[in-house]
Amino acid sequence: FTFGDTEFDWRHYQSSPSSLQLTYYFTTDGTFTISVIVINMVSTSLADSTQSATIEVTMICDFPSVKIRSNTNTVNNPTQLVHSEKLFLYARILNYCNESEGADYEWNVTDIVTGAALDVNQTDMPQISFKERFFPLGTYTVCLSVDVLPLPEYLGINSSDCVYVLVEASELVSAIVGSEARTVESGDTLELDASTYSYDPDSETEDSEDLLFEWKCTVYGETDLDTTVEVDLDEISDTEQICVSGQITVLTSSTSESGLLSIS
Repeated sequence: FTFGDTEFDWRHYQSSPSSLQLTYYFTTDGTFTISVIVINMVSTSLADSTQSATIEVTMICDFPSVKIRSNTNTVNNPTQLVHSEKLFLYARILNYCNESEGADYEWNVTDIVTGAALDVNQTDMPQISFKERFFPLGTYTVCLSVDVLPLPEYLGINSSDCVYVLVEASELVSAIVGSEARTVESGDTLELDASTYSYDPDSETEDSEDLLFEWKCTVYGETDLDTTVEVDLDEISDTEQICVSGQITVLTSSTSESGLLSIS
């Protein structure tokens, strides 16, 4: 079989030659000559019969257009999210193949520093959702490859698009139980609890178990203080003044690491 400048040596012998079929996919426009050479082998003699046909092909398939929706798409200006944040991506697909019965979608995630690929649960759709904490900290390419169906892969009728994603650590959440203002009479004990509602969003458990707490005290209304004094609550007397005008006092004690502070 000869298709233009391409020749195929396809030999098959059987009693019913009319049933022989060969499928060929044209990948370009143009006019092609198809030649069939029939060989009948009898003893040492060969009888050749050549039949040719000319057909005109109008290209009915072109590469699909793939565009992942993103406001940013460069390594210097990537899509940014924190480790505890979900990511949803979808792509606009334009299929220019009249013979297509659909498309095959494949998503890939690659660390641009190490080249390591992350395991992705394929959706076989032009959109994908990544759950929180899926991405380790770093920069990644998220790519979508689209193959036109049912054309064979060797034709290469496919396109792809990629976006860059930068994943950073989430900010810690710190909160003290109770209202913002407390009234305490002289001689009473002030108890503050920051461990109950403080947590690390990047932690699977989202608790304060691995957090360290630092307590600071300033006189209300004073700002831009550049004097810092460290006070050990376990060593001061009950009558010693902790918050002093004009300074920031850093409070330390055996209970501060747990997020609980008690001042008498």
